[in-house]
Order: sequence, then C-alpha cells, then structure tokens
Amino acid sequence: MHVHKHNRAMIYAFRGGELLHYLDGHTEGLHWYAGEVKWSPASGLHYSGPSPTAVFHNPPPPNGVMGIDIGIKTPGRRGKADISALDPLRVDPHDFKLEFENSQVRVTRLKIGPRQSVPMHQYDLNRAVFCFTD
Repeated sequence: MHVHKHNRAMIYAFRGGELLHYLDGHTEGLHWYAGEVKWSPASGLHYSGPSPTAVFHNPPPPNGVMGIDIGIKTPGRRGKADISALDPLRVDPHDFKLEFENSQVRVTRLKIGPRQSVPMHQYDLNRAVFCFTD
C-alpha cells in the first residue's frame, strides 16, 4: 500500500497499464502508450496490480526504465507563466510540440533527427529531460 501525496506528470517509455485498488473498494484502470504524457493528481492510499487488458512491452526494456514520474511538490502559479522571446515553442514550432500544460507543469516534446540542430532557445522554468531513441 502506498499514497501519492503530490501531483505528478507521468511520461511512459513503453505501452502498458495497471490497476489501482483503493481502500474504499473502487478500482481504477490505467492504460498508456509509449511516449504518452499523463497528469496524475495526488491520490489516496492504494495498491497496484497488473491490468489483464493492458498490453506490455515484451520483453521488458533492457535497462528497466518504464518511464519517468515527476512529483510536483509546490502549488501551481496563478495564470500562465511568462514566456520569453527564446521560448522553444516560439523559436522552433516545427520541432518542439506542447504535450501537456497546467499551472504546475509544462511538458514539451522535441523530435529531431541525427545531426539535426535547433535554433537558440531558452527554458525559463526548471526541467527534467527524458530521451527516447529508436
């Protein structure tokens, strides 16, 4: 049994799913695809189990990394954050895409090819980087 005390942004590396079983008796089924971003709000005490309908990556990834779980400990800002002139979405909208944004987190995806570069850009907020490769 465990509890998630903080809101989280989840970025999944492989297709999969799980069932969350809560103390009040309800069960929540989660399913995700490789590369998918999901918002996971703080939740009550529960335990996790396999989902019989989820399709998992088979065999498991060689490095054991199934994705990234970013716990958000601070409350969100009111309104939108200030965006600089060098914001990645502004300077290169072809390669940078907004995946998810709320008052606590902004998730962008950068898709580039071998030896490709992107224009000068700047991140105004703290960040975590998760790299997917083929």
